[in-house]
Amino acid sequence: MTQPSRDCRQRGFHGLMVAQALGSLNDNLIKIVISFLILGEVTDKAASALYLGLCQALFVLPYVLFSSYAGFLADRFSKTLVMRWTKAWEVLIAIVFIFLLAEKNIPLLLILLFMLGVQAALFSPSKYGSLPEMLDEEHLSKGNGYIEFGVFVAILIGTAMGGILKTLGGNDLSLAGYVALGVAFVGAAATFFIPILPIADSQKRIQWNFVRDTWSTIAEVRKNRGIFLALLAVSFFWFAGAIFQPAILLYARDLLHCSDMRKSILLAVVAVGTGIGSIVAGRVSEGKVELGLVPIGAAGMSLFSLALVLSVHSYVFSLLFLALLGFSCGIFVVPLNAYIQQQSPQKERGSYLAAMNVVSFSAMFLSAGLLWFLTNDHTLGFTARGVFGVIGVLSALAGWIIVRQMPETLVRCINWCMSNLLYSLRVRGRENIPKTGGALLVCNHLSFADPSLLLAAVDRPIRFIMYKPIYEAPLVHPVAKAMRAIPIAPELGPKKMIAAFREARDAINNGELVCIFAEGAITRLGRLLPFSRGLERIMDGVDAPIIPVHLDELWGSIFSFREGKFFWKLPKELPYPVTLFFGKPLPSTAKTHEVRQAVQELSADSFHFRHRKYQLLHVGFLRQVKRFPFRKCIADSTGVTLNALSTLTAAVLLAGRLKKLSAGSAGGEKIGILLPASAGGAIANVAALSAGYIPVNLNFTASKDALASAIRQCSMTKVISSRAFLEKIGVELPFAPTFIEDLTSGVSSAEKVRTALLLFFLPSSLIERWVFKVSPTSEETATVMFSSGSTGEPKGVVLSHRNIASNIVSIYDLFQLEKRDCLLGVLPFFHSFGFTGTLWLPLLSGIRAVYHPNPADGATIGKLAQENRATILMS
Repeated sequence: MTQPSRDCRQRGFHGLMVAQALGSLNDNLIKIVISFLILGEVTDKAASALYLGLCQALFVLPYVLFSSYAGFLADRFSKTLVMRWTKAWEVLIAIVFIFLLAEKNIPLLLILLFMLGVQAALFSPSKYGSLPEMLDEEHLSKGNGYIEFGVFVAILIGTAMGGILKTLGGNDLSLAGYVALGVAFVGAAATFFIPILPIADSQKRIQWNFVRDTWSTIAEVRKNRGIFLALLAVSFFWFAGAIFQPAILLYARDLLHCSDMRKSILLAVVAVGTGIGSIVAGRVSEGKVELGLVPIGAAGMSLFSLALVLSVHSYVFSLLFLALLGFSCGIFVVPLNAYIQQQSPQKERGSYLAAMNVVSFSAMFLSAGLLWFLTNDHTLGFTARGVFGVIGVLSALAGWIIVRQMPETLVRCINWCMSNLLYSLRVRGRENIPKTGGALLVCNHLSFADPSLLLAAVDRPIRFIMYKPIYEAPLVHPVAKAMRAIPIAPELGPKKMIAAFREARDAINNGELVCIFAEGAITRLGRLLPFSRGLERIMDGVDAPIIPVHLDELWGSIFSFREGKFFWKLPKELPYPVTLFFGKPLPSTAKTHEVRQAVQELSADSFHFRHRKYQLLHVGFLRQVKRFPFRKCIADSTGVTLNALSTLTAAVLLAGRLKKLSAGSAGGEKIGILLPASAGGAIANVAALSAGYIPVNLNFTASKDALASAIRQCSMTKVISSRAFLEKIGVELPFAPTFIEDLTSGVSSAEKVRTALLLFFLPSSLIERWVFKVSPTSEETATVMFSSGSTGEPKGVVLSHRNIASNIVSIYDLFQLEKRDCLLGVLPFFHSFGFTGTLWLPLLSGIRAVYHPNPADGATIGKLAQENRATILMS
């Protein structure tokens, strides 16, 4: 039976997102209307600041008082039912809000705000606790990003609506009450789209002493250092956010002298920025929890808070810095929320999230006191400008503490920035990495960037086994030490090696991930080297899986040994495409050769995800032409010399003539090509694929019967050849061939120029669609290769585009070809290596090809090699 979808597209998640967003909208609509009422009714500066702080404090106080009970409800009952009950409460609060607005009774409205806070506090653990139950782990960060985005868009709308409704209603605020009632009713209805979630712990008993219960839960959380530090970081986020809203209102009134509408816009841009930051954080963390974003967010919160100190005379700059401040907040909080949800135990998740609320909203409660202390004339007497300066300094201090206590966040931060700047990383098989417990990752080694890319792909810490001289390098050592890498050096003797293996073994037994590059060194050839048996020694007596890992496409990147050097190379492409493939777990008893075989098999699977230029041969050639249209492409011993654009132009014109040979579309019909290794033979092959045919290069050295057999086996009705060539070799065919001279005789110069201009100026995608009409898959047949027939009837082998392209990539990497190279080819195209290495290798790699059809003519071959400065001979 198919498992139901557990990603962000399911209806239940949409219901949760709507219910949460509308709840946040109402919270902010009601708070902002009460805040505007305070600013309008209370003219004394100190009293208005006190009331605004009290407004914030009364809303967050219930999170401190009732979060313990909220956590109990989330664990003891279905989280769906708890959300429905609390949303019904919100409807009742909105009804009362209508009547209190008519009276403009500020004390009663503050009590109502307290009751709204109680409703939100009871709703919160069930909301966040339901995410890990509704979403698979790889969608958790994205789900949090969407939830936070919805929240802050709702904050934006609620804040903007507060100003708009205040402006429209003037002294009559009842319209705001009716809007709040409608929003509450729709939010309550949305909870009925959420499926009934299972009860986490039906036997759980309530602890009436919330102080003791909360303290015991916090003590339990402290045992998990990572969760506890993340909880404190989230608490700082809410502490700062609780100061931001009233500080922005005071900033707008006292320094920018804004109208109510402009005040709402200032608050709204913070919400927009936070929502966008949340979405971005969820997107870039997709498939994992990326804590490396946290220091970036903290730095942004500090920088843009301090920037607001300098922008008091500019409304535009204030808008910009507030938007960037909000963006930084979203980047900061989303990975932390996802990490706490992911790491908290399922049966206690509601209690853990309730404890987070208690700590977070205690911090928010304290923020009200700090705001009063900073702005009161009898204490510090700061303006809102000074408040933002204090928060900027505190944010910088919080970022420093996070990095100091969790140095891996800084490593991940730097690594995330570098890996995303230089590389475009595709990860496959991430589900094969155990969520908990130890494992040994065994990876091929292509470049110095390999550890960084592995770290960027996995949200768990990885301890790398590292060559000691590199471990001790001045620039590497601080990072390697923070990652707790395991140094190893064979030249130091067996005792040191055994000690390193023992440390790796102990780490796996303690539930950590350890990675070894079993080749022992970065490859100098781009190929997989033999594995050392060190991995067997590490896993001796260990009950944990071995995860084979394969990195693909890194050969040729900046930090690989391509071109005979590790560094000082310009990137061939930015961002550089890389595929990282995690294979199925192997038992701890797997032998070295078995692990190597698994990694090698992953290399074949990885090729499927390579860049599209490697999928279809003629499309690959088209893309080379678009990059370097005037680079020399092919030449032969008859004196023909063509650049890339001229070669493609000739092939497209010939393809147009070939299409006319079929009544309809060629549709994969096989067409014979009886031509020597020459410019004409290369053009004919490209033209045949472009026209929709499958080219089959016929062996003109085979017997008449062998040639007829190959034609018969392919149900071939057309063969392209040349009169001069047929007269020279004296081959007889079962039917009259189509001569290439006849196909090209009617092509005018104007047609050549027009075609060349279209190919030069049209985008590749349009050429593929209108001219090539390519198949979307690389598994389509590219050619059929036949044996010579010396042992009987010729045997045909069907080869796909992917087969040929994968071999070309291997040859390209092995020979370490450069664009300045020239290939001198004498192998006929009916030969498997001739078709792959002599024909398609130069066309796809961008090197120049020179053809000579007679391998016995040593004098001419030598002359051609000298004239063309050939660096490779295919013979």
